[in-house]
Amino acid sequence: MTLLFAVVVVVPPVIAQEKASSTATETGLGRWVRVEATVKAPVAEVWRVFTTSEGAEEFFAQKANIRLAIGGPYEIQFDPKNEQSGTKGLKILSYAPEEMISFQWNAPTEYPEVRNGGTWVVVQMRPEGTDRTHVTVTHYGWKEGLEWDQAYAHFVRGWGDLISRLERRFTDGPINWNKERMMYKEAKDEMKDSPALKIALAHAEAWSRHDWDTTRELLAPNVHALVTSTLPNAGTAEFTGIDKYMELKVKAAQLIEPGSLQVLSTIGDERNALTLSTFKIAMGPGGTMVTMVRASLYLIDENKKILDERDQFFVLSK
Repeated sequence: MTLLFAVVVVVPPVIAQEKASSTATETGLGRWVRVEATVKAPVAEVWRVFTTSEGAEEFFAQKANIRLAIGGPYEIQFDPKNEQSGTKGLKILSYAPEEMISFQWNAPTEYPEVRNGGTWVVVQMRPEGTDRTHVTVTHYGWKEGLEWDQAYAHFVRGWGDLISRLERRFTDGPINWNKERMMYKEAKDEMKDSPALKIALAHAEAWSRHDWDTTRELLAPNVHALVTSTLPNAGTAEFTGIDKYMELKVKAAQLIEPGSLQVLSTIGDERNALTLSTFKIAMGPGGTMVTMVRASLYLIDENKKILDERDQFFVLSK
């Protein structure tokens, strides 16, 4: 066996590869996430899909950047439109051709401590006859704490999904990413289905289109609002109650170009929603239209009305 490794950082993966039957206590590596399967492919093909960009894009994720070398990139991007959705900047730690490869790993951005916590993954493979390969994927480096426990549960499912895609890659062909149900897509759909977010977006759309009846209907009687800005002399506005809210919001909205609202990003749950959007507003020289950026935080009450709204905005420079 030819084993290539980086002397310092690769010691744990090498131990994991050479003592695969050892317990967590014996190796001192703590808990791990491990999945394994026997796939219908020769070991050379399994090695290819784990160690080349083109191969990884057939089952691992829609976008990959892999260069097989110690310190070479092992970058997997689950959402092709979002670099933060994967392992950008992470490296290969060690490999033995057609036997094992180890690489750095992180976590989704909602687990910042784990994302920067220095975990790593070891993939081992061995032939089972001439046209089958047994594959084991182990995620090491786990620590203690609530966030670590939450991320651990995330990866129990995540690595399970991966090994399932690997099996399907060699029974049905490369994954069709347009049809594949990925975890990051589910998270986005859940946020879009957030009850609070639906109310917040309906309110913003009505306000930007000067639909005052709908704007008012979505407000709690004692609605509270706070508006701040980085614009010179803009100051801070704070007010409570529907009548005061409508008076000031209607006045501001008169300057907005109806239909110009563009929602850039959203997140929400049952009671809270956060939106980032832009719209055209006549605040330029001589009343010319400029682009305003608006971040809005909403709290929804038990009657599905906006109880609290916090707005921050600035004019986007050209």
